[in-house]
Amino acid sequence: MHRSLPFPQPAPGPVPAPLETEGAAPPLHQRSSAAFQSFLQRSLHAMPVDRLIGQFVDSPAGTWRGTQLGALRAALAWQALPAFLASEGWEALGSMSWQFRKETVEIPTLAALRLGESEWLELPNNLFVFLERRADGEDRPPGGRAKRAVLHLFAQLDCSPPHAEIRIYSDG
Repeated sequence: MHRSLPFPQPAPGPVPAPLETEGAAPPLHQRSSAAFQSFLQRSLHAMPVDRLIGQFVDSPAGTWRGTQLGALRAALAWQALPAFLASEGWEALGSMSWQFRKETVEIPTLAALRLGESEWLELPNNLFVFLERRADGEDRPPGGRAKRAVLHLFAQLDCSPPHAEIRIYSDG
């Protein structure tokens, strides 16, 4: 889905906050349930993010699938991601950014990918989205816990050529 919005600066930079619509879910990079916050507080003090992911998906964090994309493809994928996840039954429990050099959690940020004078698309810089999917109408699927996955969206727009990467960590 293409978004055409006024670009606030002549160069890529922080994305202005979108207008909130009543009853609409917050954007993926701003979602955080109470259960997710509790999980982060319990887990992050004792382990780096790779073990946190492994604990969440019950699988070694080194096991992932992914792809490298051009910045434009990644920005377009980001625009379509919330609707795709909802159509597939995934719920975003929470999201976070991780500063690898400092080993700290940061507030997720989006960058603007400039398409023209007055058009841009937003794209996460470094975002982990924690997802869960249950069977239709059930609290838990038969045999245990819900299916879980972590999406890691990483973009480098300040290099030449700009590029992005999407990694998927899952338990199945």
